[in-house]
Amino acid sequence: LDVIFNAQDEAGLFLWETLRNNFYYSAINVPKATDDFRDIDRALVWGFNWKLGPFQLWDAMGYERVKTRMEDELGDLPQWISDLDGGFYKQDETIEYATPISHFVKDELWDKGDAKLSVTHDYQLLL
Repeated sequence: LDVIFNAQDEAGLFLWETLRNNFYYSAINVPKATDDFRDIDRALVWGFNWKLGPFQLWDAMGYERVKTRMEDELGDLPQWISDLDGGFYKQDETIEYATPISHFVKDELWDKGDAKLSVTHDYQLLL
C-alpha cells in the first residue's frame, strides 16, 4: 500500500485516486447509510468478498497521512473523521463480531425444548 500511496507514475496515481475516492465516498455515506463505519466495511468484505473494507484499507495505508492528503486534494472531510483519534480501528480490532439474537428478544419467546419438530421424507415440517 505504500507503493500506491507514494506512486508518481500514471498507474500508481490512478490506483491512489481510485482508493481515495472510495475512502471519501464511504466516509460521506456513514451518517446516511449507517451510523457505524464498520457496517460499510462488513458489507464490502462479507457481501463483495473484499479482503479489507475501505476503512480497514485506510488504516492500513496510514490513517493520518491518508487523511492529510485527502484534505489537501479534496478539501474538508466529514466532521466525524476529524473527531477520530488516530484511526478507525484499535490494535487487533476486527469487523467480525455478532450479537446473539437472544440479546434483542425476550427469553419467553424462546422454545425451552418443549416443542418437537420433525421433517417427513418429502420435507414437510411437523410439530
